[in-house]
Parts: sequence; structure tokens; C-alpha cells
Amino acid sequence: MEVDRLGHCRGIVLLLDTNMILLLAGGEVSLARLEQVLEMPFVPLVPSSVMEELRSLSSRHEARVPRRALELVQVMGAKVVETRGSADDSLVELAMNLKSKCRVVVATSDRELRSRLKLMGIPTLYYRAARGDVELEWSPL
Repeated sequence: MEVDRLGHCRGIVLLLDTNMILLLAGGEVSLARLEQVLEMPFVPLVPSSVMEELRSLSSRHEARVPRRALELVQVMGAKVVETRGSADDSLVELAMNLKSKCRVVVATSDRELRSRLKLMGIPTLYYRAARGDVELEWSPL
């Protein structure tokens, strides 16, 4: 992550949830489209708890997409951040910790998680199935 002389991040930090990584790996969403919606390059971060969920899913029979998702995390150069607890709690904690230094967006289609993040003033990028596209939700309180 690039940091300026005041210790603030350059660009956007995009925290990725399991479901968004699966959508990327399945081809429903592209990295280029995420960048287009965000209107600038981003630095992808993945909590270790999300990686654990992907590993668990990939160990099942006929789990091509989760295996591809694990490879995609490596290919896109996402930084895996060590976390504890559930994936949702890890995403909230990371977003809150980075919020003061970086422009943070959480990419998730989990409605409950999106609601939690909205209450904390953290924007979300989510997949809208009806349109087959991603949307940025940002409502400052």
C-alpha cells in the first residue's frame, strides 16, 4: 500500500468478502469493472478469515470456482491481512482501523454486513443480480 508523507494511503483500499471473490472467480464481475465503478485504481486486501472460508469451500467436491478464487487472490496481488474471528467481523474491524488513514470500500453482497458498514459510514461495493452489475453504495450520515 502506497503511503504519503503524512501516513495516509494513496488510492482506495478495497476489502474483499468471500462472496465478491467468488463472483470475480466465476466471471460475473471483472476487476476492470470494479476499478471503473470506483473511478480509480484500488489496492485489494483480503482478511485471512475470508481466505479460510475459500479454503473450506475449495475442499468440497466440484469446487472449481472456490479453487479459482484462491488462485485469483494470488494473481491480483491482494494482500492477505491476518485476522481473528468471523469474516464479517474481520471486514468491519479492518475497515474501521483503516478508515482514518485510507479511503476504504468493502466489496460484499452480504446484506447484513452492508447494513452494519452503512451504520459506520463505510461505503460498500455490491453485486446487483437484477442488473448483473456492481454498484457503489455510499450514504454519508
